Amino acid sequence: MNESSTEIDDIIVSLFLQVKSQLVFIRDSLSLISDLYHHDNISSVPWETNLTHRFLIDTNSMIDGLNTCVSMQKQADTRLKKYYKRLIRRTVYCTGGSSDSWQTLIRETKLHLDQLQLLVSSIRHPSAAAKRRRCSPHTH
Repeated sequence: MNESSTEIDDIIVSLFLQVKSQLVFIRDSLSLISDLYHHDNISSVPWETNLTHRFLIDTNSMIDGLNTCVSMQKQADTRLKKYYKRLIRRTVYCTGGSSDSWQTLIRETKLHLDQLQLLVSSIRHPSAAAKRRRCSPHTH
């Protein structure tokens, strides 16, 4: 084996591990987002509870799919769990499950799902993501 093929192998392994780590992050994020909506006090939610049920079914289906790609023993950083615990505590728990707190939770959920979609797109189309990073202005 020559030095060039060894370097290529190292790059491939490095990219594989990076993607695997990103998939774990996506899976754990979806799981933690799903957990936000497993709450006892959803009587004041400002939407149909059937929508919540459908959302949870779809989210759990994505989580199951990701579990076939990455080990269930591999977990994302504990900071991610702490973030979502703080989010539910600062919204639903602190306000007693008010309609406004659920609206805040919905906005945060949408923001995070949009960010996860960008991450998925960067995994599926790495050259386009690299191009976006090169074209985006950097502020220091």
